[in-house]
Amino acid sequence: MTTLRFIAVREDGRWVLHSEALPGLELRVARLTSAPGKARAAAAEALGLAADNVVVVIAPELPDDAAWLLERARDWQAQIAELVDRASMALAEGVQKLRADGLSRPEVALVLGITVDRVRQLEDAPIEERVPMSEAAWRNLYESGALRSDF
Repeated sequence: MTTLRFIAVREDGRWVLHSEALPGLELRVARLTSAPGKARAAAAEALGLAADNVVVVIAPELPDDAAWLLERARDWQAQIAELVDRASMALAEGVQKLRADGLSRPEVALVLGITVDRVRQLEDAPIEERVPMSEAAWRNLYESGALRSDF
């Protein structure tokens, strides 16, 4: 099995594909979604291989401003995932505290607005040691507006 990496660059409304492994091969496609099939067929022909023996990886190069925005979005998604994990852990801790204080499962469910089955799950959830968020993570959250209370 041969794996080839193709760089896809947007030019004049089309995608231009090239691979360092096949310097003489350049493909143009209108849609990036058609790039893998066309690149695979062209690479197989250029290498004299069956298409089934060729795997292509398409790596689109994005404009700097779009790449920056997408990277920022990925960072925020990671921070949100971390906050969701922390919220889940805090909820489990709260359930365990309320149960330890003598509240019944139905009482805890009523107080928290969750089902008794969910209370049972949270009651059994392991509580991990908390890891504080970095200053950079807090700054990014603040700058993103995610900590605003006027949603």
